[in-house]
Amino acid sequence: MTKVHRDTARRDIQDLIKKGVLSDSGEGGRSTNYILNLPSLG
Repeated sequence: MTKVHRDTARRDIQDLIKKGVLSDSGEGGRSTNYILNLPSLG
């Protein structure tokens, strides 16, 4: 999809999880989904 190496994508996603931007859905393997953590607006 983004034409980057799988390892690069994995590192970038892990960095975003560490920074709190994304959350792991808890599913494993190829079924993993990520949730975008948006700041509350109120």
